[in-house]
Amino acid sequence: MKDAKPAARSSGAARGAALDRDRRCVLCSAPAVAAASGVGGYRICRVCDVAWRAIENPTDAAGDWERHYYGDEGIRELHEKRVSGLTALARRITEISPSRGRLLDVGAGVGIFMEAMQRAGWSVEGVEPSRIAARSARERTGARVHEGLLEDLDLETSSFDALTFFDALRTVPDPLAFLRKARSLLRPGGVLIIREVHRKAERFREWAKAARRQRVSAGRSACEFRQCFSPRSLLFAFEQAGLTHAWVEPSPVYVEPDGVRSRWGTLVKQALGRASAAAYRISGRRVTLGPNLLAFGRAPDP
Repeated sequence: MKDAKPAARSSGAARGAALDRDRRCVLCSAPAVAAASGVGGYRICRVCDVAWRAIENPTDAAGDWERHYYGDEGIRELHEKRVSGLTALARRITEISPSRGRLLDVGAGVGIFMEAMQRAGWSVEGVEPSRIAARSARERTGARVHEGLLEDLDLETSSFDALTFFDALRTVPDPLAFLRKARSLLRPGGVLIIREVHRKAERFREWAKAARRQRVSAGRSACEFRQCFSPRSLLFAFEQAGLTHAWVEPSPVYVEPDGVRSRWGTLVKQALGRASAAAYRISGRRVTLGPNLLAFGRAPDP
């Protein structure tokens, strides 16, 4: 296996451009004119419940993650501190797949989660578009980290027992194509785990931006939110991608400071995490609240 050549890194964006976001839903292709209007330029599909925006796709997605995200020293420092939530995610995934095996962490960042999974007994690899972040992940774990976008990498199919992708499905130009590529890399019975912001939490964020009269971005950066998910839309997407036995639960929260640099910020996050976990448990796994969602789906047996 070889890492993607730099010249190929924009092809994922090119495929995403084939989606006519002005006219159709990005998951189910329902007509956009039938969608409900949402704050922040979102349209909410009445069929699959995804919220999406008709914004321009990046021309150099991998380069954008380097320039606009991991090229920022403050962003890298923030990710270095995000240990508690990623450690909790490692524990939860190992509970689901106690036999462990090979894991591919897509959007590996600086390697904090890969390191946590190594400690839990997994064999890990990563995918990361930013060269700066990929280098940090390699140094931290000693593991292989492929540079580029998952959609553009030539990885061996049916070769991983788990694939993780945290907090970035909202940014990919074609979410369904991404999920289908991810499924193809899983062995039969392998598990895909997606962590995403809850669409309701994104709605509050957009309300706050509107109150401050912030404009919606033109959307050329790969870091832009292109779609946001509810539990129902995530389950729909997993089914369309060919994944089975899917469910959605509240995600562990990252309690480290994230913009709110105070003890109060941490206490609020902890309270939200406990409340959403309690509501999920008491409701018999029917009520999924909290700011973030954790979705699981398995590759079908042959």
